[in-house]
Amino acid sequence: MVKEMKTKMVLTAIIFLHAFLLTRLIFFPYPELFVYPFLANNGLLPYKQIFDQHFPSIMMLPFNLSDVGLQTPESARLFLIGLIVINHLAIYLIAKNLFKKERPAILANLLYFLIQPLFEGYALWLDSFLVPILLFSFYFSWKFLKEKINIYAFLAGLLLGLAFFVKQATLPLLIVASGYLVYKSKSPKGAALLLIGGFLPISAMVFWIYRQGILKEFFYWTVTFNFEVYAKLGRKLPTFSQAVRTLAFFSPALFLTFSKALKEKRVLLLGIFLVLSLFLSLTRFEFVHLQPALPFVALLTADFFSRKRALLKHFFVVVIIVSLILWLPVFYKGHLGNDVYFFDSDTVSTAKKVREQTTPNEPIFVLGSQPVIYSISQRLPAGKVFTVNVFWNMEVAQDKILDGLERDIPKVVVRDTSSIIDGKKVIDFSQKINSFIEERYIKIDQIGANEILIPKK
Repeated sequence: MVKEMKTKMVLTAIIFLHAFLLTRLIFFPYPELFVYPFLANNGLLPYKQIFDQHFPSIMMLPFNLSDVGLQTPESARLFLIGLIVINHLAIYLIAKNLFKKERPAILANLLYFLIQPLFEGYALWLDSFLVPILLFSFYFSWKFLKEKINIYAFLAGLLLGLAFFVKQATLPLLIVASGYLVYKSKSPKGAALLLIGGFLPISAMVFWIYRQGILKEFFYWTVTFNFEVYAKLGRKLPTFSQAVRTLAFFSPALFLTFSKALKEKRVLLLGIFLVLSLFLSLTRFEFVHLQPALPFVALLTADFFSRKRALLKHFFVVVIIVSLILWLPVFYKGHLGNDVYFFDSDTVSTAKKVREQTTPNEPIFVLGSQPVIYSISQRLPAGKVFTVNVFWNMEVAQDKILDGLERDIPKVVVRDTSSIIDGKKVIDFSQKINSFIEERYIKIDQIGANEILIPKK
């Protein structure tokens, strides 16, 4: 009892330190988390008016993140901290079930605390919301395998389906994990409940899309566009430094997976979740896309260090310690601070200026500047069509955006001519739109890099 109390005190301290650290780091809430809910709540439909390759999930449905309180950078940071707390508790719960010991459970949480911030853990994106979903889907998958209770199969399937609903790159994980559970359980009823649970979120989404009359547009943006345009123009490979750092922290977990997966059920299931979570970072490598894999790295690494492999343990301890010594000072020197990306003073002041220059019913347009200007100013884009200013989207959406500008002349345009995405100037890959602005608008003010323009008389 005393030992358990000490364990819970240590766990509480780790969670508290992790949460506190996230309040001290710069914050990077992706702008889509604010803009898409604002547009959806004002009647814009995904794929037909909001051009994006993600599933509608928690951003573009009529009930979305905005409706549960994610409306400001402060509330977004609370969401991130809340998710981290849930992740720690889930890791502890899973480790206790897997290892039946306190030490590996604490080690897994300590490892997660150490590595989570390093892999862009200060960012809030769809991958952040995936982490607790995948953790609990693993938990119920494991419980079903061990106890053969059918409700666990349903919950595991439901959460795997929910993960796919949030981000379609989890499809390989959904297929392989479901197939493995069906194969190992040898329970027709359990298999049926697993599949029913998995299909519920997906079928509900498809039904809503069908009812909205946007099935064709949905298929184009989430399938055709992803394979034909995004895979070519949006692809981003890891740098040498990123690859080395990732391998350093993932190596014990990957070693255990590939050496023991065929012999041990828990390692195989953990390995499935780890390896197939990496599919989230295949097309466009960014550290934030590794966030769903990190808890499984922590659990497998804790498992590895609880085994009797003296030489290998010493080797991987040295690798991890050296990596931390080299990375931690550089990381925290560059990331400690109060800055919130996309909500800087210039953006907020620009949004305020837009509100002063327009009425709620008058459209605006933003090119190159931060898209959160729409949600902060509570003004809709011209023509009620929108896409983020990235060149792979503009490749196919520029004419539709231009058509919206011509049909619904914006009262104010906000433009940043210096804005660059992946080394390319926004005004260069949006030349038709920029030409429209140059011909018809005149600058009346500038806030930072943001030009404020109104129609020429």
